[in-house]
Amino acid sequence: SFYTLVMTITAIGLYEKNPTTVFSKLYIIVVVMVGTQLLSVIEEQQRKFLEVYAFRYNVTYNRFLAIVHMVVLISGITLCSLISDPGLPQNFTDKLYFSCVLGTSLGSGTFSPHTNLGKFCVCIYSILSVNVWALVGKAYVKNAVLSLLDMKFLTKITTPQKTAFKYEGAKNV
Repeated sequence: SFYTLVMTITAIGLYEKNPTTVFSKLYIIVVVMVGTQLLSVIEEQQRKFLEVYAFRYNVTYNRFLAIVHMVVLISGITLCSLISDPGLPQNFTDKLYFSCVLGTSLGSGTFSPHTNLGKFCVCIYSILSVNVWALVGKAYVKNAVLSLLDMKFLTKITTPQKTAFKYEGAKNV
């Protein structure tokens, strides 16, 4: 089903039934291999889209990404509020938890939708939110690595009167 396919591709794994036969396990393996490539294409398109809009609104990419990240979390909470599904969380804390678990592809299994509408909406939210969380993670790692590289290019200048550090910039990085 579409729900099982998306839960497998996004590595969330909120299954109603786990695969038991050799064929079903092989099917899941193939789906994961093909699906992760599809998700990377979607992620790249989302990144380009966000860069264009960040430039259009004269905001840095990281700031715009943080705003989009918050919108995705709020939309996950709203999704749980609008859909009448007994398997989805009912209070605010659980809704926030569910949004984070889906977005980070942890998929704890504490909550899972039971209705077809709930499953469909969770699938769409999962595809969008997993990629946004991945973009956020990449941005934080990239900034951390760049700041470490910049520290490497601080050179120590020593004169008899004082010791100072001069920034020479990241050359050919």
